[in-house]
Amino acid sequence: MGKVNYLLDTNIVSAFVNQNQKIRDKLLEVYTREQDIYISCISFYEVKEDYYM
Repeated sequence: MGKVNYLLDTNIVSAFVNQNQKIRDKLLEVYTREQDIYISCISFYEVKEDYYM
């Protein structure tokens, strides 16, 4: 099977930033399998704006 890449939606990025342990564990699992994780610039700025408000 080829390498799998992940594009995270805003709700997943937000959950990660807010210390959701289930999400953090899953992303750590993906990371340890050396799979790529991406977020879109839109998700980045949505979470950034929410975090600083």
